[in-house]
Amino acid sequence: MLIPIILLIAQFLVVLLSAALLVFAFSCLPMPVPYLPSRRGTIDKALRELALAPEDTFYDIGCGDGRVVFAAHRLQPLAHCIGLEKRLGWHLWARLVQSRIKDSAHIEFRRGDFYTTSFADATKVYVFLCTSVMAELEPKFERELKGTLLVSCNFPFPTKKPLRVVEVETAQTGGIFRTLYVYQF
Repeated sequence: MLIPIILLIAQFLVVLLSAALLVFAFSCLPMPVPYLPSRRGTIDKALRELALAPEDTFYDIGCGDGRVVFAAHRLQPLAHCIGLEKRLGWHLWARLVQSRIKDSAHIEFRRGDFYTTSFADATKVYVFLCTSVMAELEPKFERELKGTLLVSCNFPFPTKKPLRVVEVETAQTGGIFRTLYVYQF
């Protein structure tokens, strides 16, 4: 009697694990922007540039595993911190990590596309995308972002001039050179 139940549970777990692996694998298919996580030193410097306040609505566009959103929440727990990610696997991972945070009422993860999502409510934004995507998003941000401070890691907008350019020391990024472009929309 006990053995059939154990076998049934084992089969269920195998199916569940297989489904989870398939979802994660398909969510890692090629996208316009590859997953490349921001390093701690880059995140710290970017968030310093953004100077989050309690009344801010912060977006990490293409948030991957959510590390920038979590860092923003630790820095300013009253700000509304939103991560947008298209890949299902990373979106689910960020939500799983969020579920382990006691006070995560001000953290939100949305699964969606940055081309179709409105950012009109954003006051502070962080992006680590790529050259072609920055060119496509520049007119959208000009239309939607009003008074918004945006920090882009490594990739500037093609025509908009940054307020300042900040070099991140390689000692803070594990030996990888990073440049932050700070914009006011």
